[in-house]
Amino acid sequence: MHRVCQVGRAARCFSSKKAMTYHLVGRGEGVKCSMERGDGMTISTDIPKAMGGTNTAPQPVELFLASLCGCELATAQFVARHMKPRISIDKIEFNVEASRDKQGALHLPLGDDSGAPVARLDRIWGQALVYTSASQDEVDKLAAEVKTRCPIANMAVLSGCILDIQWLQHSS
Repeated sequence: MHRVCQVGRAARCFSSKKAMTYHLVGRGEGVKCSMERGDGMTISTDIPKAMGGTNTAPQPVELFLASLCGCELATAQFVARHMKPRISIDKIEFNVEASRDKQGALHLPLGDDSGAPVARLDRIWGQALVYTSASQDEVDKLAAEVKTRCPIANMAVLSGCILDIQWLQHSS
């Protein structure tokens, strides 16, 4: 049995028997990348024309932010169904931003990482407006569970990114 372990502050191990797997196949031309699932669903990324792209798809970081919001939404719906008392979510509206130090990815010369910042998002912030009849206290509990259970949020946090999305109750 194959085991993968994450070392560090949040050490966890899992076996391949319990792992969910994902598979995409695709190609990149210039700076545009298109990937396809087995069922034909295609996901693409590109960069703005000013940066050498064609501006025909989201930038990779924008797609990451969309993935974060989508993952948090799906995780929130799962968690809400299992909370005691169970809470109902009509919808969640996300408004998120991110920042990074451009020099992390663009630092030159290649091979000389001395003094270069880490190539990652350093902060993601914004709001998640939760349309529900639940109280703000219940939304706070929901948000805490989501932050620990959402794989995309976990990747961001474990990379050192500050994840500061305020979850706010909005009456349905």
